[in-house]
Amino acid sequence: MDTIRAVDKHGRIKLPKEVCKSLGIFEGDEFDITTEGINIVLVRHTKTCLACNDDTDVQRMNRAFLCGECREVISKSLRGA
Repeated sequence: MDTIRAVDKHGRIKLPKEVCKSLGIFEGDEFDITTEGINIVLVRHTKTCLACNDDTDVQRMNRAFLCGECREVISKSLRGA
């Protein structure tokens, strides 16, 4: 599918609905934005654990994302166990 979209005054480019539907992109999904030469690369963001880089059962604790195992280790450590 070839589509041309213009950048708006806020620096945004709207993705066509058909592209979102075919890729399973929904409102609120997050993407990492990088560049490769003159190209812009969007990669669906997956939250991974800050401590072990696992992506299973990741939840936000304060400003960090931690998996269930690491949250348990931290909780035990804070309780003095």
